[in-house]
Amino acid sequence: MKRCRSQSPEAPRKRQHVADPPRSEMMASWLSPTDSPSNPFGRSRSWQMMQDLPPPTPFSKHLTLRFQYVRRGSRTEQDNVMPTEGVYRIVQVPKNYTLVHLRSLVWWLFGGIFGISPPEPHDSALHIDPYAVEDDEESPYKFELKKAITMSRRPGQIKKGTTWAIASGLLDPYLYAPDQTEDEEAEAEGELADDRRWMAEEDVTLAHIWPNGLDVTRGFVYTHNPFLQVHITINTLSVPARQGKGRDPFVFIALGNAYLDPPFASPETGPPPLNYHFKFNSADIWNVSDAFRDFYIKNTVLPLSTYQVEDAVQRDVPEMTFLSSSPARSSSPMVSTPLSSRQTPDHHDPFSSSPSSLNATSTPAPRPAQRKRIMRMQRQIGALSQVVVYDDSDWEEAIEASKMGGETAGRVGCPDQMFSGIWSPQL
Repeated sequence: MKRCRSQSPEAPRKRQHVADPPRSEMMASWLSPTDSPSNPFGRSRSWQMMQDLPPPTPFSKHLTLRFQYVRRGSRTEQDNVMPTEGVYRIVQVPKNYTLVHLRSLVWWLFGGIFGISPPEPHDSALHIDPYAVEDDEESPYKFELKKAITMSRRPGQIKKGTTWAIASGLLDPYLYAPDQTEDEEAEAEGELADDRRWMAEEDVTLAHIWPNGLDVTRGFVYTHNPFLQVHITINTLSVPARQGKGRDPFVFIALGNAYLDPPFASPETGPPPLNYHFKFNSADIWNVSDAFRDFYIKNTVLPLSTYQVEDAVQRDVPEMTFLSSSPARSSSPMVSTPLSSRQTPDHHDPFSSSPSSLNATSTPAPRPAQRKRIMRMQRQIGALSQVVVYDDSDWEEAIEASKMGGETAGRVGCPDQMFSGIWSPQL
């Protein structure tokens, strides 16, 4: 009678000892804890929002606004014959435009395409007061969001109102990163040390300014420089209705022309000239498809600032390749590091493109700048560890031995020998 053998379970396989912790094919592919474009509080969101115009929306969700060009300062002979309407534009703008888009739109409407050349410095006939005095502490450009406004006798100009917020991206270190000294940075921070509410340009849309739709008691003022402003209010003139959807601004009326120079222009360039009586044959020249979008991308989408370029260089390049969505990872630029050059076939590559390796379970290599600091700290710690073994009596013996030249010098070591290891330790 044969003895029935019960099948015993297979012996567990020996676990392979690897440097990385065990992983499962079904583990969720968690990304590295870095900023993502969907993070509403992250810096990447601001950068992504500036790359293009917002998505198209129905024209019923657009606002028809009046952009009134206002020049402050002493009047010239040309200002005395200015018509009552002044220089203005009637434009239909999507409500999802941020103040970043509005700032570029103002530049485009007043001299962006059909602007005239700036005046010559020696042409005093077109000059008014200098752009700003030396002790002027006002920001070169900003948006003042107002409510309960009262209009001036001149159409389109805000006489007074309650400022509920001020927006400006001029001091944003992530977007512009100005090359300032510590004194200049402290002075710039002092300009914002008031009771007014300051907001980022990319965080404010037209829907925030007019939450209840066509409210003529609300508006905002764009201060281009201390002597140039553009008042933006709800249009009260009759304009035709439009059907469909889009994301481009639509100009209904354009009266007068002006050269809106950059807000940081030098005082030597003089004030911008005006042509109050300039009349466009048709507003259709403003409404060419993607005309404003091309201007926006060319003049508003900034290149990487110095801060961002340095930050990108300091980042560990394999980590950037790991987060990249491009399938061609091997073509990405790689910087050879001591850690990456010592990989063997038995060592798991945490930056490989296989699905099981998308989990950031291993600590990435430090950045080059961090690696230098770590190595410098290691050298200092190693040098200090050689010094602390000596107490006060050893110091006295070392000094005495260095003077006498006796045997104690060979046993304890002179101070020069001890300090020589601080700067070049053998690690």
